[in-house]
Amino acid sequence: MHHGSSLAAAPATDPELWLPVTIRVAWELAMARVRVRAELLADVREHVLRSAPEGLPPSELEHLVPGLVADYIQRIKAGRYARTRPPAPPPVPIEPEWVERVLDGLDPLSAAVAQLHYGDGMDMAAAGRHVKVRAHQLEAARAGLRELVRAVAGLGEASVAEDHDREADQLLRRLAVRPRPGCPGPLGLTSDAGLRHADKCPRCSRAARLVRNGVLTPRELFRPAGPLVEPTQVEVLALLLHPDARAHERVLSTVLARRAVPAGPNAWLVRGEAVPDLIAALAPLCESGTPARHHLRGALLSGPGRWSRGVLLGPLGVAALEAARARPWADLGGLAELPAPLPPPPSATAWWAGAAIAAALAIGAAVFTLAPRAPHPDTPVEAHFQAQPDGWSVRFDTSELATVDVVVLDEGELRLSRRSVQAEKGAWATGDGDYRLEIDGDAVALLSSPDGLPGLEALLMHAGTNVAPLDTLAAAVREMDPRADVALSPPRPPSPPPTEAAYTPAAP
Repeated sequence: MHHGSSLAAAPATDPELWLPVTIRVAWELAMARVRVRAELLADVREHVLRSAPEGLPPSELEHLVPGLVADYIQRIKAGRYARTRPPAPPPVPIEPEWVERVLDGLDPLSAAVAQLHYGDGMDMAAAGRHVKVRAHQLEAARAGLRELVRAVAGLGEASVAEDHDREADQLLRRLAVRPRPGCPGPLGLTSDAGLRHADKCPRCSRAARLVRNGVLTPRELFRPAGPLVEPTQVEVLALLLHPDARAHERVLSTVLARRAVPAGPNAWLVRGEAVPDLIAALAPLCESGTPARHHLRGALLSGPGRWSRGVLLGPLGVAALEAARARPWADLGGLAELPAPLPPPPSATAWWAGAAIAAALAIGAAVFTLAPRAPHPDTPVEAHFQAQPDGWSVRFDTSELATVDVVVLDEGELRLSRRSVQAEKGAWATGDGDYRLEIDGDAVALLSSPDGLPGLEALLMHAGTNVAPLDTLAAAVREMDPRADVALSPPRPPSPPPTEAAYTPAAP
């Protein structure tokens, strides 16, 4: 089969990545309380290497590993494929000498905060229990570390207190896991010299602890001969079911069994070799309307990847799902044309016609009464808009895990005011469990989605040509991702007409 588009991305090939990626993958699995077996370690490491951008240095790739390990766990445990968000970049480029200037010579409590909180990722409460100190002492040590790193990096004062702390925390997290020069080989980790080096090197410290606890063996740290990842190619079809057709999900799941794996709500990934058989099985379902063809869409992609234990390793599955969401319903990307529902058979006599009409009316009434209502979005947004002279004051509430985009209509043109804001929206928090924004423009649309809206720029270009661009955009967003929700500002109240001063005749 060669109907699908090709994904050009290739796995990372730098041999220097093997050791740091193996250590960090094993560490993240252990921290997630997952038993690290050799086959699992190999699969997760391959998933990371296939998903990493080519040319990324090992010190930077390590920051991507936690998200990619969590992504693999979601795929194998929950059947969910979603684009992994890279960590926020540091506010300024990191100089190598900052590690020694910030982390060397710390007092024991500050050193514990740097290792446990910023290096190992413990929250402050867990770090406090580990070192057995009170919360205010731990907070004081963290505040001192923040001020130290800001002074070393030459960062000025931030306009918002949360930004002030976030910039310092980003630098500290990167410095706390940065390896020191002179790391020993796998066999030297457990030597006296290796253990002395591990006292100051986060990467070797983790490796030594993993080996000591039996999670890793030194042999697994040696890179085998040959490429890091075998250059295998796969073909995969992403198939989506419209939320309005969820009543047919069980029937469709039966047909997809042994041919596909779940990839999220109303979404499946089908192996390329099973696609012809699946298309043949879908035809009678579409003819009977269970589901109809306008409730299905899909896209077939080929590219680097490998199936292992029911999981598609690498980014190909997410790319196929995004390509499918960009297609109109009833479109499988030219792969096949699904049949329309067959007309009902004609009745033999007028009596049967009357009986059929009566039965249809009864069934229709029952279906209308019992049919499930339109599904609610996964990330609903409630917003109150207050008009200001130059824009809007918006107070809104949505899920803490939701991704928020803000679109503004200004002088007849649509523009993105905020793009894919997730964790950073904490800076908008009011302290009462919701958020507040001040936005310039004639009208505003708040878009809330579980995983962001990859095709939003294209939707803006399309909606901007319509008479009611924000209404068109809202409809397009809900069609593209029914899990998303949109809140639109109301019509701006008209400005009051100028009042005329009363005429008072001049005194004679």
